[in-house]
Parts: sequence; structure tokens; C-alpha cells
Amino acid sequence: MKEILIIEDDMAISHMLADLLTAFGYAVRQAANGRLGLDMLEDKLPDLILCDVMMPILDGRAVCERIHATPRFQSIPLVMMSAGNVDLSDCSYTGFLPKPFDIPKLLALIVRLIGPA
Repeated sequence: MKEILIIEDDMAISHMLADLLTAFGYAVRQAANGRLGLDMLEDKLPDLILCDVMMPILDGRAVCERIHATPRFQSIPLVMMSAGNVDLSDCSYTGFLPKPFDIPKLLALIVRLIGPA
């Protein structure tokens, strides 16, 4: 089963994404901030990471930097998410999802990156 790691500090958004992705057959793990998300990567590598940009403790840019600085993590597709206009030109990410989400576009991006569940 394909697994997606959601790194999102807004628990309502995280749970909504988890419920949606689970309904489509993906396994989901959730982390409330970037530090917890990176810790979860040490246990098991997911097939995809959905990561909020603006979070406390360790934000999405820092997560992006650490993922791409760690050879073991570099092959994991990283999709950044944000409700604001953010400049991510310094971040090497695979895709971007604006909030609020367009669910068909979100699902299409996931299928394009890792295939159906």
C-alpha cells in the first residue's frame, strides 16, 4: 500500500487530508510540525510527503532543505502546501498545492507522482 506523510500544523486540515486519502486507498501518517515529520522519516520512508509551508517549530522550507540534504530522502516526492503567497524559489520541491484545496487537482497530482493507491 502506498503511504503518504502529511506534515501540517492545522489538525483540521491534516485530518481532512488523511480521511480523503485513506478513502482513496492510501496509507497515511501525520505529523503536526516539521521536526516530527523528519523524525517519522527515520522510521519508514513514505512514497510522498505533503508539507505545509508555514508551521511552528520547523517550517516547510526547513523540511525541504533537510530532505534534499539527506541522500536517503531525496527520492521522495515533496509537495508543498500554503494558503499564502510564498516564495519557494530557494526550495527544491516536486509540486505545490494552494489552500483551500481543489480536491480533483490534489488527487490528480498524487496519482501523477506515485500512482493510484
